[in-house]
Amino acid sequence: MNAARGRDLTRNLFPIAALLVGGMWAGVYLSQHLAGAANAAQPVQPVVTTDADAAATSPAETAPACDPDLAMAHVCMLAERIGPRAAGSPEERQAAHYIGGYLLGLGYEIVNKGEVTLSGEHGMTRNVIARRPAGDGAGLLLGAHYDSIALNGPCPGANDNASGVAAMLELARLCAEMDAPCPLYFVAFGGEEMIDRNREHHHYGSRHFYTHQPEPLVAMISVDM
Repeated sequence: MNAARGRDLTRNLFPIAALLVGGMWAGVYLSQHLAGAANAAQPVQPVVTTDADAAATSPAETAPACDPDLAMAHVCMLAERIGPRAAGSPEERQAAHYIGGYLLGLGYEIVNKGEVTLSGEHGMTRNVIARRPAGDGAGLLLGAHYDSIALNGPCPGANDNASGVAAMLELARLCAEMDAPCPLYFVAFGGEEMIDRNREHHHYGSRHFYTHQPEPLVAMISVDM
C-alpha cells in the first residue's frame, strides 16, 4: 500500500467511523432513557444556554484527535513486520499478541474465550477480545479480522484487513478517553478468511464469538478493508 495514500484513507475513515460510534452511543442512551423521561410527572423546563456555554462544550475542543500516522504504523506492523497472517500460523498468533498488548496498554480488559479449532490440519486460531465495562444494558462491539487470506499464496493483507484492524485500534484509543453509556467491546477476529477451497471453512472467530458471548449486544460495527 502506498504510504501517502494509506494516510489519506485513514484521515477520511476516522471521522466517518467516529460518527458511527457516536451515533450508536446516542441510540443506546436514548433507548435506555427516553421512555422514562417521557413518563416523568413533572414538566421539563427549557434550558437556556449562551454562546459561551456552547463554546465551552464544543466537541471540536473536547473530543480527542485521531492520529492517522499511528494507524498507519499499525498497518505496517501487521502487513510488513509480521507479514502474511494465515489462520493458524505463527504469524497470526504474533499479530494476536501485538493487538492484545496494545489494547491492554490502553486500559481495556482482555477477555480470554479460548482457542478455536480450524478444520483439517490448519491448527488453532483465537479472538482478541477487549472489553470496557461502562453503563448498563447491552454492549456495543467494534470488530475487525486480523488474519490474511492464503489460498493463492502468502498475502500480507495490508488492505484486507490490517487497515481495518488499524482503524479499530485507533478508535479504541479514542474511546478509552471518552465516557460511554454501555459496555464496549473491541474484537480482533481470527480465522475469518477461507482457509481452503471448502466454502464453509471461514469465519471461525466470529462464529465462535457469537456462540460464546454471554452478554447481549445492541449493535456491532465491522471494519473491513
